[in-house]
Amino acid sequence: MDDSYADAFQKGRGFSMLTPGWYERPGLRRAAPALDTLAGRVPGSAPWAVNVVYAARRTHPR
Repeated sequence: MDDSYADAFQKGRGFSMLTPGWYERPGLRRAAPALDTLAGRVPGSAPWAVNVVYAARRTHPR
């Protein structure tokens, strides 16, 4: 593998803001997917997400 390339961070997107425990509680089980969807759409929420997808672009060194 050629180490002369670098990965430049582009964007992070948070998914699954709620832990699995929210989905296991009987009182929250029905509301958890809707709450998870709403919380995941908040800009800047990726650092607090349970699952995060990061996108990077490979760049040439200068």
